[in-house]
Amino acid sequence: MSTKRYEIEITHEGGADLGVALKEAETDPVLLAEIKRLDGYIAGIIQTGIISRASLDKRIIRLESLHNKQDERLCALESANSDERITELEAAYAPLSMVQALHNIQADKNESFEQRLTKLEAASTPEPESIPEPEPTPEPEPEPEGRQWYVSRFSRNQDGKTWATAWNEMDQINWDVIQPGDTIVIGEGDFHTPLFTGKSGTVEKPITICRDMPTSSVTRMYGQVKIWHEHIVFDGGDPDKFIVYPTDSMCGFFVGYWPDTGHNATGAFIQNITLEGNYDTQRGVSMSVYSEAVGLSNVKFIRSPGEDQLKLLASDVVVDGCDFSGQVDSGTDVHRDVIALYNVPVQGQTLAIMDCYFHDSVTDTIGVFPTAGVKLGIIRICDNTWWNVDTCIKFDSSRIASIEAALVEGNRYGQVSNWLVKNAEMANLVEDSNTEITERPEL
Repeated sequence: MSTKRYEIEITHEGGADLGVALKEAETDPVLLAEIKRLDGYIAGIIQTGIISRASLDKRIIRLESLHNKQDERLCALESANSDERITELEAAYAPLSMVQALHNIQADKNESFEQRLTKLEAASTPEPESIPEPEPTPEPEPEPEGRQWYVSRFSRNQDGKTWATAWNEMDQINWDVIQPGDTIVIGEGDFHTPLFTGKSGTVEKPITICRDMPTSSVTRMYGQVKIWHEHIVFDGGDPDKFIVYPTDSMCGFFVGYWPDTGHNATGAFIQNITLEGNYDTQRGVSMSVYSEAVGLSNVKFIRSPGEDQLKLLASDVVVDGCDFSGQVDSGTDVHRDVIALYNVPVQGQTLAIMDCYFHDSVTDTIGVFPTAGVKLGIIRICDNTWWNVDTCIKFDSSRIASIEAALVEGNRYGQVSNWLVKNAEMANLVEDSNTEITERPEL
C-alpha cells in the first residue's frame, strides 16, 4: 500500500506531517491490517482532504475500544468484512454516522486538526440513557469558626470586637466572652499590665493569642504572663517583633503551676517570641513550665531576670528550634542555668531538646537543679549546637535519684569549657555522633 496518495495538506498539532504519520502506521502490523480492511470504504473520505488515513483509522480503533466496554456485541464483528464492520459502527453510534460526522466537521475550516478529532469522538459517542438524578443529600452546616478579639493601645477600650473598640491593655481582656476556638489579636506598642489567661481551649479548638501579623512594628510586653489554662497557643509570629520582658521576682512567663493549685496548662504551645531578661540580682526565671505536654518552638531567650532562663518541672515537654544566649554567672548563690531540670512528682521528667542553639553564655546550658533526688525519665538531647559557652550538658549523678534513659546524639559544639559532665553512675546515658566544630556556626 502506497502512502503517497494519502499525503494531503493537513498537519498534526504537534507539527508532524501526514507522511510521517502514515509511515509510522505502516510499521504497526495491527494498524496496517486495520487500514487494509477499511481501504475501500474510506479511501474516498481520505481524498476529500477532511482527515488523514492513519489518523482516521486510529480514531476508529479507539472508538471501537471505548464502545466495546459499553456493549460486548462488538466482539462478534471481529470476523466480519469491512463493509459490515463500518455499517455496524454507524448503527452503534447512531443517530449520527461517522461519515456524516466527518463532513459536518469539515464545514468549519478554522478548526485545528486536533479539535476536529475531538469533535468526531464527541459526535460519535452514544447518548447514555437518561437516569433521574437522586435527590442531593444536604451537607451538614459547618460549625462556625471561632471569632477574633482585639487588644490595641490605640483603642477606646470597649468590647474588643474591632480595632476601634479593642481592649487597650492585657488586664482588660474580658475572658467571660472568650470561647474555645477564638483568637485574641494583639496590636503593636508597649503593654504594661499582666496577661493572665481566664479560660481553656480544647484539643480541637485551642484559644490562640497572637500578634497582628501584617504590621511591621514591634509588640512589647512588660507585665507577667501566666498561661494557667489548657490548650492555649501563644504565637508572636516573629521573635524579633514580639518581645516579653520578664521582670517578676519569681517568674516572668508561667506555663502552668504546681498541680495542686489547679493552674493546669496542659497542651500549651508557645512559639515565635523573645524573652529578654534585665539581668539584675532578682531571683527571677524567664520561663517556668509546670504542666505536661507543652511545646516551645522558635523562642529566643536573652539573659534572664536573675536565675535560669528556662525551668522545666514537667514531663513530656518539647523544646524545638529555640535560641538561648547572654546568660552569665552572677558569682553568687543564684542558680543560673540556661535550661534547668527540676524534680517532677511521681513519674520523673521526660523531655526532648532538639535543634536549639546555645551561645555566648558563661554558665551551664543544660543541667540538673543542684539538689539531690531529681528523677529523670527518657531524655533526648539531639541535633543542637553550642558555641562559646561554659558547660554544655551537666548530669551530675549526685543530684539524680534515678534516670530511665538519656540519648545525646547529633549535636555540635565549639569554644566550650566542657562538653558533657557525667559520673560513672550515669550508665543509661548514651552518646552518639556528637561533633566538635572549630568555626562559629551561621544559624
